Amino acid sequence: MDAAMVGLVGTVLGGLIGAGGALGQTRVSGRDQRRNQELHWRRQMRRDAYAQLLSKATAALVAGADATDAVEDEDLDHSGKAERFRTAVTDLEYVVALVSLEGPEDASRLAWELAQEFRHWSNCLELYVGINEGYQAMTSPHEMWEYTLDHKNTSYEAVDEFPRKCQEWL
Repeated sequence: MDAAMVGLVGTVLGGLIGAGGALGQTRVSGRDQRRNQELHWRRQMRRDAYAQLLSKATAALVAGADATDAVEDEDLDHSGKAERFRTAVTDLEYVVALVSLEGPEDASRLAWELAQEFRHWSNCLELYVGINEGYQAMTSPHEMWEYTLDHKNTSYEAVDEFPRKCQEWL
C-alpha cells in the first residue's frame, strides 16, 4: 500500500470516528434535554397543584372564620355561612386529590391531613349549631365549641406548614 492510500484510509477512518462521536454526543445530549424538560414539566405540575391547594385552603379559612364568627355572634345567616364553609372544604378536598396525583407521598399525606382538619372544623361547627338547636348529643355545647376552635387553630397551622414543606419538594 502506498502512502497516498494509507493517508486516504486514515482520513476516511478518522472522519467516520469523528462522525460517530458527534452522533453519539447528539444522542446523549438529546436524551439529557428530554429528561430535563420532563423534570421541569413535573416540577411545574407540582407547583400548580400546590398553588391550587393553598388557594382553596385560603378560601376555606376565610369561609370557616366567617362561619365561626357568625355562629359565635348568633348571626341570622350562620347556617348559610356554614354551608359556604362546607362547600369550600369540599372544593379543597378536590384539589387535595390533584396534589396526591403529583406527589411526592409526603405532600399527599400532608395535604390529606390539612383537608381532614378543615373537615373536622366544619363538622364540629355544624354539630355545635345542631346541639344549640336541640340536637341530642353526648357532648355539651361548650365541649363542642372547644373542639371547633381547636380544629380551627389546627387548620390555620396546617395551612402555614404546607408552603414551607412545598419548598422542600420543589
